[in-house]
Amino acid sequence: MQRTLHYLTVAITITLLASHASNAQDLPPELEQLAASYSAEVEALNKVRDTALNVVKAHFIRALVEAENRATYHGDAEALRAVMEQRQAVSSGDALSSAKLSTLPSEVVAPRTDYIREMARIAQAITPKFNRASSDYLRRLGALETKARQSSNQALLEAIGGEKRRLLEPKAAEVRSAAHEQNKRI
Repeated sequence: MQRTLHYLTVAITITLLASHASNAQDLPPELEQLAASYSAEVEALNKVRDTALNVVKAHFIRALVEAENRATYHGDAEALRAVMEQRQAVSSGDALSSAKLSTLPSEVVAPRTDYIREMARIAQAITPKFNRASSDYLRRLGALETKARQSSNQALLEAIGGEKRRLLEPKAAEVRSAAHEQNKRI
């Protein structure tokens, strides 16, 4: 479960990084083109990820709705509460609580397990692609930085430095936040 959260955190972090990179209003033309290319690549990856995540969510939510209807029909308040908590967590993107698994209807256990497994699989499959896009962007920024140094283009050097900071600083903050969340669970 924590691994799933880690992968999703990484994917969300990279999404945030892309929004910084696409903020290219003050960038020199050479850098603006790189930022636009990176932003387009990340946006395409986001669409692929979101499509896959929505399919998995929809399947689990359907199972939860059916279980909610059954629990309501049978007047099982504990099962209803557990199902509603799971449904709320899925809908809001929060981590699934394992506190009331014993009260969760048995027909929801397999879809829940599938949901967790598929969310982790999607994150595991897409995260390296996001990382590769970010690494490629940083390499291209490095190559452009070398050219800017050779031509003593101080404005371009400053813009590249700013772009690198915008790309890397949110990631460090996100890593600190993820570590803090993990410590809270222990």
